[in-house]
Amino acid sequence: MSKVRLFEPKPEVLQALRGSGLGVSLGIRNEDLSTLASSTDAARTWLTTNYYPYIPDLNVLYITAGNEVIPGSNAQYVVPALKNIQAVLTQDKKTGVLPTTVVSGAVFQDTYPPSGATFTSEALPIMTDLIAFLKGVGGPLLVNIYPYFAYAANPSAISLDFALLQPNATGFMDGSLKYTNLFDAMYDAAVWAVEKAGGEGLNVYVSETGWPSGGNGAGTTPDTAAAYVNNFYKLNMNGPGSPKRPDASPDAYVFALFNENQKPAGVEQNFGVFYPSMKSVYSNPWCPSAPPRPTGINYGLLGDNLPTPTDAVALVKRCGMSKVRLFEPKPEVLQALRGSGLGVSLGIRNEDLSTLASSTDAARTWLTTNYYPYIPDLNVLYITAGNEVIPGSNAQYVVPALKNIQAVLTQDKKTGVLPTTVVSGAVFQDTYPPSGATFTSEALPIMTDLIAFLKGVGGPLLVNIYPYFAYAANPSAISLDFALLQPNATGFMDGSLKYTNLFDAMYDAAVWAVEKAGGEGLNVYVSETGWPSGGNGAGTTPDTAAAYVNNFYKLNMNGPGSPKRPDASPDAYVFALFNENQKPAGVEQNFGVFYPSMKSVYSNPWCPSG
Repeated sequence: MSKVRLFEPKPEVLQALRGSGLGVSLGIRNEDLSTLASSTDAARTWLTTNYYPYIPDLNVLYITAGNEVIPGSNAQYVVPALKNIQAVLTQDKKTGVLPTTVVSGAVFQDTYPPSGATFTSEALPIMTDLIAFLKGVGGPLLVNIYPYFAYAANPSAISLDFALLQPNATGFMDGSLKYTNLFDAMYDAAVWAVEKAGGEGLNVYVSETGWPSGGNGAGTTPDTAAAYVNNFYKLNMNGPGSPKRPDASPDAYVFALFNENQKPAGVEQNFGVFYPSMKSVYSNPWCPSAPPRPTGINYGLLGDNLPTPTDAVALVKRCGMSKVRLFEPKPEVLQALRGSGLGVSLGIRNEDLSTLASSTDAARTWLTTNYYPYIPDLNVLYITAGNEVIPGSNAQYVVPALKNIQAVLTQDKKTGVLPTTVVSGAVFQDTYPPSGATFTSEALPIMTDLIAFLKGVGGPLLVNIYPYFAYAANPSAISLDFALLQPNATGFMDGSLKYTNLFDAMYDAAVWAVEKAGGEGLNVYVSETGWPSGGNGAGTTPDTAAAYVNNFYKLNMNGPGSPKRPDASPDAYVFALFNENQKPAGVEQNFGVFYPSMKSVYSNPWCPSG
């Protein structure tokens, strides 16, 4: 999941979300609307308490003025509160966050067929003013859409299959538009009503949808909840859009993360995807019980046939990746990532390191060109000083460049982004068994200084880990199953630690070397890992690449950690998004999960082609 919706600004929740890379929809409580509607001073107080302290390392997409307050006694305050919030955001030059509100189905009438939908007479005046405001600021309207409640209110007229979005359901025609599920019908009814009230072109996003797993008999079981939520997930992830807006890709939020026992008894307590224990209420392939580890992907640009950055970013989001790593700060890529909710690892080119090492003025120039113009609506997690430059002729510049970058970030009070660098396996020696690993004599002095710097600023060390290259260099000693992370592979013991795959062995070797150089407790993250689908015979086929990447994805998402750090949850980036035809011929051109056409190179359950 790339986004989370909050109903109120709890400080402990906002703190936990800092640096997560998740896009946040931040709610204003219904009871606070009248105060916020009274003045811009009240709006400023709310923002300086609940929003400003957490940016730029909290990626707030929307500020929502209440939940389902139109129509009702608080409805009159919604638009004035939004106008005051927007006025303060404009004065303070806080861009990238959009004020809006959340409405329920109670604002609509005559929704069958969808083309007949309008706002109720009670809701229409406020909704007309709201839509005019949203069009003026470019914000979406957020709508709660629940096929369950429509079905429960009229089960004799609405089939359960149609409500559950089952592919075999019998649908209906509305003019030339065919409706095969109830969600699309309800969504398009909202769109039609919005357009009739002056909202042509206004984005309509889905703030809540879900199905209860209990509380009302045979229609509310874990199986029916699983059917609805999993069908909705496939519908929302894989498209196309609704019959009326087939090209739209609306933001959508499933309700809810957990079952909540303080809600009214019955179905209201049973909308959670998870129990409070974090065990799944029902089986789902997209959100397993184990707390997921964050998995990202490397986005390289060494190809003359690659998709546009906008299409590439959309693909990353559709695949459920939460982060993307860039090797250099291409403006068109950074622009495409704005507002995406993706965490970004932003690379400094190797050839720029000597300049950045020379002065803080050079570091400031780089930051004001490549980072500052894109925040707060670009969520940069790391700034990486080069790629695999230690050891080598540029290695001497890494730590000075990082220190200059950090000095400018500190002066400018830019928190939440961590400077670091990326190293390859060339810095390590004596890696079998992993506990014997150290840094090479050439790398050790610089790595010791680097580790001390990273510990001082709280940054991680990023390491490229490629079991493929270890296997290709010594296939007689390393089994293919062990290198591919296959569950049936024969492993080995290192003292009391058992290694069942080569990735864990290589990762722990890096950890051991880091700790021996003073890096106890330092986070070691994986900046690249992958397997080529061609270029070197039988060991490099789409099937071997699929085996490695899919096994790694399961390992990284579902845990546990490595034998040496079983409780760690390292960031990790698969290499790479696309095959790149301007790389050296052979395996280097064949690490992509996708062809440049955006067709999958191999089958994978977590990132399908269409």
